[in-house]
Amino acid sequence: MNSIASLDDWRASGETISIKGQRIFATVTGTGNPALLLHGFPTASYDYARLLPLLAPHLRLIAFDFLGFGFSDKPRPHTYSLFEQADIAEAVAVHYGAQRCTIITHDMGNSVALELLRRGTLTVERLVMLNGSVLLKYYRPLITQRLLLHPVVGPLITRFRLINRAAFARQFSTLFAAPPADAEIDAFWSLINHHDGA
Repeated sequence: MNSIASLDDWRASGETISIKGQRIFATVTGTGNPALLLHGFPTASYDYARLLPLLAPHLRLIAFDFLGFGFSDKPRPHTYSLFEQADIAEAVAVHYGAQRCTIITHDMGNSVALELLRRGTLTVERLVMLNGSVLLKYYRPLITQRLLLHPVVGPLITRFRLINRAAFARQFSTLFAAPPADAEIDAFWSLINHHDGA
């Protein structure tokens, strides 16, 4: 297994670009045809830190943090939507000259990718969808995801920061065949909390 980049190295490898008045963190590495990487909930483009060294010899990889995630801006109050995230993904692709690209995605990014396909504004040469549910009848959200979706409970959880690192680690670790190392949990927890995120 290749070693994962430290969070400091990940941040240093990227830049902040302005899209619709918001600062969006993005990193580009590799050579070849462009591939746009769409991350999952509640993490960030750092989801792909282990894959980049494997794919960079073959593709020009464009990874970015959706609005409200990772090192990107986290405006509040703000009504976030998958449609807005698709707008941002399109703008990132255009910014880096990747209107014709491969899309690699997982989790929430799968839904954003489907919206991009529906729009047809990008020429998607290949779509690689990793884990995630796009069919609601197969969707099995974690308890925290169900609570966050609740119109009353969700805002209370974020306002009073009722999910701590320990709760996050327990829930997040269930998504992996082998639980991530504490350092990786710390990195993802740090990304969630960056820019006063909740």
